[in-house]
Amino acid sequence: MSNEQIGVSHATKRNSRFQSDKDIFLTLWERYQAIIDEDPDIAEVFEAYGDEFKTRYPQYKTFKAMMKDMVGLGDEGRTVAPDTLVINATIQREPDAQWLCELFGKFDPFFVNPIRTYKDNVDGEEQLIVWDGQHTALLLLIVARYGFGLTIEDAQKFKMPTAIYPGKDVAKIRDRFIGFNDGSMSKELDKIDHYDQYVYAVRHNGSKNPWHERMEAIQTGLEENDMFFTHEKFGDNQMAGAISRPSEIFPKRIDKFSVSTLCNVFKYHALSNPDLSVEPLEIDNMSHIFRACEEQGIEVNEDYIQQFVDVLDKVTNNTWKHRQQSKNSKHKKVSDAYTSWRARQGNADTISQRCNQTLVAPTWLCQAVVLAGFKYAVPKFGGNMNYRFTEEELS
Repeated sequence: MSNEQIGVSHATKRNSRFQSDKDIFLTLWERYQAIIDEDPDIAEVFEAYGDEFKTRYPQYKTFKAMMKDMVGLGDEGRTVAPDTLVINATIQREPDAQWLCELFGKFDPFFVNPIRTYKDNVDGEEQLIVWDGQHTALLLLIVARYGFGLTIEDAQKFKMPTAIYPGKDVAKIRDRFIGFNDGSMSKELDKIDHYDQYVYAVRHNGSKNPWHERMEAIQTGLEENDMFFTHEKFGDNQMAGAISRPSEIFPKRIDKFSVSTLCNVFKYHALSNPDLSVEPLEIDNMSHIFRACEEQGIEVNEDYIQQFVDVLDKVTNNTWKHRQQSKNSKHKKVSDAYTSWRARQGNADTISQRCNQTLVAPTWLCQAVVLAGFKYAVPKFGGNMNYRFTEEELS
């Protein structure tokens, strides 16, 4: 089924990039054209930055005149034309158009880093493949087009600095890509960029790294529930099935929230709010509940989750938005219950007035569903999550 067909969810489209174990290679021009196709108005932004560029650098009359101030361009053996490069799209993240605009606005040829490449066969022909620096290559293409007015054909012929790395082990090259992008000299990788690389590392390269395997297993769970992990920079973080909070996906300890715990959260969302994105407090609170179930030996299956959804619907309508104040909203009910609980303590002045939903909500939710008729066992919470609410506070 084509991704363009009506009825295919956005999650399915987003996840489709993980469905092959073959690397995807694109030309630099194809990457550039995809940016324009995605947002045709961005060409006007590039034109505006091009005019500003000409004002800042009147000494550069041609792209060739600027080349002498770019690192590596004194050595012809380390320069190549853009149309000789291909991009490994399973290593290089999706281009960030706003980042390119920002780079164009502060462009300085002295700070252009060489584009990192490796040689390998693509469709039976040896190619020079970009594994780091696609934003640099795209920026130079944009500078040539909008800063110097080069035609599409000429813009693909100028020279840009490259560094050719030895070896063809793509798994090791992925590790290099992550290591090089710490934010000091290039755009720092977001958690979503790490996530994509880890999933590719398992599905394309057979990686046995525990973190890589964790992300691939999470990706499998998301696919099974028509959901996807994303970032606000992609503009789809409010779409159905979107998860953009990374805290539970990337915990500080790999065993803090198990894959099975998260898959139960995914199933809960798919059954309760399939047409909505996942709210931060939803994945936060439900991860704590299902983790506690796992730790206390409570079996959680689809029947368990479905009944939890059905009963919680009577209590909170399965609402999760932060600071939502409607009568049955979970946020309001938990906040009101905490205020009442605090007042019942003999030392209210020593207890924070702020209701920490991460600590308070999981136990409130479990007590509330039991009161509302939930038939299965629920976990008990101790320590700083140990709250005992009255029936009135749970209704």
